[in-house]
Amino acid sequence: MAAADVVAQIEQGYKKLQEASDCHSLLKKHLSKEVVDELKNKKTKLGATLLDVIQSGRLSMF
Repeated sequence: MAAADVVAQIEQGYKKLQEASDCHSLLKKHLSKEVVDELKNKKTKLGATLLDVIQSGRLSMF
């Protein structure tokens, strides 16, 4: 299970991404609330989280 701070960063990043009207990234297009809710608490066998997957797209918005 992902740590609470990681889950909070995922949720915050998703919210900012959806609110960014000038953002037309593929991440925004394909990262739905359903996907976030399904995967935000999960970790892979190697310890990766959804935050690891979306981090570069989340940071390149700004």
